Amino acid sequence: MTTNIIIGIVVSGTFLIGFATLLILGIIRKNMTMVIVANVLFFLAVASSLVAASLVAEKGYEKLKKSFKGRTGVEMYTAILGIPDKCVKIVNKQDQTLPKIDVAISLEAQICSDELKRLLQREKYVEQRIASKELRTYAKWMQPTKWGDTLTVYYLQRDEMGNDQFLYLKPDKSRIYVVDVWD
Repeated sequence: MTTNIIIGIVVSGTFLIGFATLLILGIIRKNMTMVIVANVLFFLAVASSLVAASLVAEKGYEKLKKSFKGRTGVEMYTAILGIPDKCVKIVNKQDQTLPKIDVAISLEAQICSDELKRLLQREKYVEQRIASKELRTYAKWMQPTKWGDTLTVYYLQRDEMGNDQFLYLKPDKSRIYVVDVWD
C-alpha cells in the first residue's frame, strides 16, 4: 500500500507540473488547445491526489483499528477492579476505546460472595438502592429491569470531574454490572 501511495503522489505531481507548464505555454503562445489540455491535466492531478489521499486515510485507519484491538473481559475487569476470583465469568463487555467518545467501561459478570466481599473491601463505596428503570445504561446489553424492580448500587466518586465507578448488584447477588466512567 505504501508503494501505491508513493506512485499516486508522483503521478499527481507529474500531472500538476504538466498542467502548470502547458497553461503558461498556452497563455504565452495564445494557443487554446494547450490551455484545454492543461485543464485536463489539472483535473487528472486533482483526481490522482484524491486517490492518494484516500489511500493514506485507509492506511491510517487500519493502523488505528489495530491499535484499538480491544481487551478481553478479564483484562478490563482486572484493570478496574483488580485480579478477579476464579468464580468470576464475564458475560458482556464494552471497552472505553476513545475517552470522551466512549463514555465508560461497562461489564456484566457472574460473581460469587467471595468476589463481592473482595470488591467492597478494596474501596469505600457508598451503598444505595435504586429503581432498575432509573438506571442509566451505557451498553445495549445492559437490561437492569430484567434483574428486578430494585438494585443495590455501590458508588465510588473518584473526583469532581465525573470520574466515577458504579457496581450494580442483582438482588440475588449472583451478577454485577460494572460501569467505570473515566472521562
